[in-house]
Amino acid sequence: MTDRPSIEVNEKPTIRKRLPGKLASIRKDKLKASESARRIDLETGLPNEQALKEELARRLAQANREGSKIYLVYYDYDNFKVVNDLFGHSGGDAALRLMSRIEGRLEEPVYRIHGDEFVRILFAHNGDQEVINVMNRDRRNISDSSLILFRDLPVRKDRELPVTDEDRSRSLTVTAGAVSFVGSKDHNFNPEEGHLVASLIKKFHDAKTDNQKEVVLWGTGKPRREILFVDDLAKACIFLIKNYNSSEIINIGTGIDYEVREIAEMIKDIVDFRGKIVFDETKPDGMFRKLL
Repeated sequence: MTDRPSIEVNEKPTIRKRLPGKLASIRKDKLKASESARRIDLETGLPNEQALKEELARRLAQANREGSKIYLVYYDYDNFKVVNDLFGHSGGDAALRLMSRIEGRLEEPVYRIHGDEFVRILFAHNGDQEVINVMNRDRRNISDSSLILFRDLPVRKDRELPVTDEDRSRSLTVTAGAVSFVGSKDHNFNPEEGHLVASLIKKFHDAKTDNQKEVVLWGTGKPRREILFVDDLAKACIFLIKNYNSSEIINIGTGIDYEVREIAEMIKDIVDFRGKIVFDETKPDGMFRKLL
């Protein structure tokens, strides 16, 4: 019996080398997909509350670095239950998806945070009026789009009463509001026009640098001011977004105020200015007290 000739199989080592890397790449892609899905609202396809938290933290950090101003704009559909009553949940979902059609820069998407409530973050380079214009435009877009949507939506199957022409000619209205945040590195250190804390820091810093013997401040120093740090305000807003669902207005503050004289003394100590504080009582004090 003769031995069969042996056959040598030359395995390509490159396949073995590449396979683990390929599998790792597939796993990485799946992980990215799952992480991305975690930030998406499945009903509307919009970024969700988790995505908002992450983006808001990034934007606040940017505002702190640059001393810039950002706006948190809140949208809430009015009487949204009527839509579900007329057209069912599928019709309600279609109405919610209208929010994804509003215009805006790519870096300013709309986030769905809960039910019929949405938020977007804006950098408004032209100030408050630009934000007001954006809110009004968004509200008009939703109203106009809903008129078209309601013409063709099927009526919910278990509805006993017919849907009238008046029902189909209704439009959705949206309530919108905005709050602004200025970064902790407030760049307006103008002694005459800046915010109280920033202008005082500027005055005492310049006085120390120039070896001045005194800092002159307007008024008597007796008016009282409440001061709120922007990061604390942001945390309060996130808390309210998650836990508050009422039409009542909420004011956010510390509930503690200080005399302008006290605030000036604090900043003087921090800057380590060794001169005197002089109050020019021929100048106005302004509003005596600002406290929630």
